[in-house]
Amino acid sequence: ISLRASGPGMHNFERSYRQMRERITRMELNGKNAARERLTLYKRSTLSLMVPFLAVAGLPLGARRPRPYLTTIFVVLLVWSLQRLCDHGATVWGAELMALFPVAAVLFLVSFLYLRWVDR
Repeated sequence: ISLRASGPGMHNFERSYRQMRERITRMELNGKNAARERLTLYKRSTLSLMVPFLAVAGLPLGARRPRPYLTTIFVVLLVWSLQRLCDHGATVWGAELMALFPVAAVLFLVSFLYLRWVDR
């Protein structure tokens, strides 16, 4: 009997792209659902894709509000909560759709803000 306790293992965030692909393939070959792993892999790209659009959304929000920092906090918390909701829906709706949904919501927000900003 080993006196060393085995650790909890490696978290998905700590795995490289290659390790994640291998883990997903191994899980699917064993008949397990790999939606959480797929979502983690996809979110690595979608989060970095979303950041420039959030920066672009800052211009009309900052130009119209007397305290833009409150609006920034609200938007960041809204995007974060939307991502958490999509995390829970990955097993039902699919990791691909749930990873892209927050990006689509931010694109909608940016287009809505700029259309309203041009009207004024």
